[in-house]
Amino acid sequence: MKCLDTRIFLHKAISAKMVYYFPILLIWIFLSYSPNILARTARVCYGPALPPTDCFTIDTSTINGIPFEKYKVNNTNTLLVDVNSRRQELLNKLPDKMGIYCSTESIIIPKENYEPIISVTCQDQNSECLEFDALNEFRNFIIATGADYLAFNSDFVADKIISTLLNWAEANALSVFPGLDVGANSQMDFRQKYTLQWILVPVVQTWSMVRNDPRLTAQDRLKIEAWLDRVVGYATEKFGGPQGFEDPFNVGYLVRGLKMAWGITKGNNLDLAEGIEKILMGLHQMREDGSFPREVARGACAVRYQNTMLLNLLFMAELATMQGYDIYSLSVDRKTLHVAINFLLDAIDDPETILKYAYQDAENCSHAPQLPLMDLSQTIDPTNGFSYSAWLEAYIARFPNHPNSSRLKTLLVRGLENTRPIYHPHSGGNTTCFYAGSDLGRTANLESPQNGSFESGIGLIRGWICNANFVEIQINDQPRQQVAYGTTREDTVEVCGDDNNGFGYTFNWNTLGTGTHRLRVYSDGVQFADVNFKVTVLNEEYLRGVSGEYALPNFPKVGQNITVRWSEPHQNFVISGADQKNSSTILSSTTPLSSTLASLESPQQSSFESGIGLIRGWVCEANTVDIQIDDQPLVRIAYGTTRKDTIAVCGDDNNGFGYTFNWNTLGTGTHRLKAFADGIQFADITFSVTTLGEIYLREAAGEYNLSDFPQAARNITLRWSEPHQNFVISDFR
Repeated sequence: MKCLDTRIFLHKAISAKMVYYFPILLIWIFLSYSPNILARTARVCYGPALPPTDCFTIDTSTINGIPFEKYKVNNTNTLLVDVNSRRQELLNKLPDKMGIYCSTESIIIPKENYEPIISVTCQDQNSECLEFDALNEFRNFIIATGADYLAFNSDFVADKIISTLLNWAEANALSVFPGLDVGANSQMDFRQKYTLQWILVPVVQTWSMVRNDPRLTAQDRLKIEAWLDRVVGYATEKFGGPQGFEDPFNVGYLVRGLKMAWGITKGNNLDLAEGIEKILMGLHQMREDGSFPREVARGACAVRYQNTMLLNLLFMAELATMQGYDIYSLSVDRKTLHVAINFLLDAIDDPETILKYAYQDAENCSHAPQLPLMDLSQTIDPTNGFSYSAWLEAYIARFPNHPNSSRLKTLLVRGLENTRPIYHPHSGGNTTCFYAGSDLGRTANLESPQNGSFESGIGLIRGWICNANFVEIQINDQPRQQVAYGTTREDTVEVCGDDNNGFGYTFNWNTLGTGTHRLRVYSDGVQFADVNFKVTVLNEEYLRGVSGEYALPNFPKVGQNITVRWSEPHQNFVISGADQKNSSTILSSTTPLSSTLASLESPQQSSFESGIGLIRGWVCEANTVDIQIDDQPLVRIAYGTTRKDTIAVCGDDNNGFGYTFNWNTLGTGTHRLKAFADGIQFADITFSVTTLGEIYLREAAGEYNLSDFPQAARNITLRWSEPHQNFVISDFR
């Protein structure tokens, strides 16, 4: 494959004896692509010019609300799939399709042996290395047997994978590069490293699935991992040598993805964070219409290279998602991965969409027709399953109801089902076997807390799950606790087929103490969420007798102001005033109905509510608990959460109820809430809501220092939290 890119520009400069330019070029590359280690930044270049001239610096110190250094590897044993869960899913959902989707023979006719390849010999930087075909055979063997192992767990396949990798490790394969001085700088090594990258992504993915197999000895595992560590380390080293450069375009994304995958298996937090950082860089690089400037400039190859970027970006997005980070929600000026996919689909449907860019560097394309024709071959018509569109299996499984997914299902000319399995090394292997028929956890979702979030006061552990008998949570190493499940969630109907899927658990974060904590959530005993979050406590588990009200300027926009007020029942601040007009009012004033066997704890009479909050309390004996807001229909809410503080009154502890509610949907003004146990009303209160003019405020940010709270000379910091649609306490001094 011909790749005239920044790297080729450098190689040509050297080969033309422009040696005296090389230090200048290295300085340019260092300034262009090196992250600033003091205030985390990255250099992004649009293209399509080579070398790129339109570069700019972005701040990567916080990504999707999480500080760069807070991204942590949560599971070293899982890259793209959880082996046991996926194996069971295939048996349960696709027993008749497993052989077609996952068997070795569905991709290759395997050879008896794949002998180690020691040398990688590349005669120049514009053509394939001499071992190219043999290395591709090895790569496809790893892809095919990896999927087979995932589905069938046969002794024969496990032994073939392990013995082959061990043989390569003991032979120190891929260690000789004629003409190169490995470890030195100023090397013309792009082709050698690029060749390794194409092989190693599926090798690392397959290894992640077999590395804990009981048939693998500890000694053999160490040998294989030592070999992989060396080979991956060299393959992901900067082009040109340790002090070389990172390709700013599609190959740079491939490198970060490989490094991220191997880093996860080693528990390397930096490699994970740098992969996520690269996705952010890609969104900055992307045009508003979803096109990647450098890639779509490449003549008849424009669609192929737009698709290549998607392969690399979605591979990293899936790695991040499996570690508990929702990178698909990452947005830069409303540009997301979904937008990039939509552009690809539009370009295929209407070539004029991409032709306006494709002539900018039309000669930088190989194995393709002449413009205005566009090479769509391995995008819409895979070659024996090999497809640049292999990422679509993960996307369709994760977003089955997204408009892009309905279009992707008809993308392949022979139809998706008739084309399966599909694979690509950049996607880690046989994506059909990895993802087809899977919901990728979308049947269960922990919405709060999120990984890396800040929590304070009395909050809610909340989310939804489509089908479960019971839901449990575990905080740190405390015992598991069952939480109320079955709340009405109309937004889950499309995914679940019904709406009684919400779960919620009221929790006083102050009881944990200031610091980082861990939460795991289980459905019928099976874990589906594992997050770390930070708590800030104001020295007491329940702060009493304090008050405070503060004006926060220029929020949510410059020139707008809000007021926050301390709320003791919430153990937090709520928004009590904003530059908004009342949109609804309740003229009558009511008082709570007293009951010794039931209590509505929040909201309280005349309280202020804002953002996403919790309607909570307890009832000693009930089959059902319902609430009614204003004149809306009654809503059934989850009941039965553990509340040990009710034992003295009720005689047991499974009495809590909780319901997540976005107060913004009511509009600014006074509203009324009634609560019922088995149809009998036990509470009737009015409360005030303040909104910021939107039901769900997006892309806002703000941090404010409040002085003399909760006592004189003490200070706290409030930070806007989008998932809470409110401020949380992020610091206390």
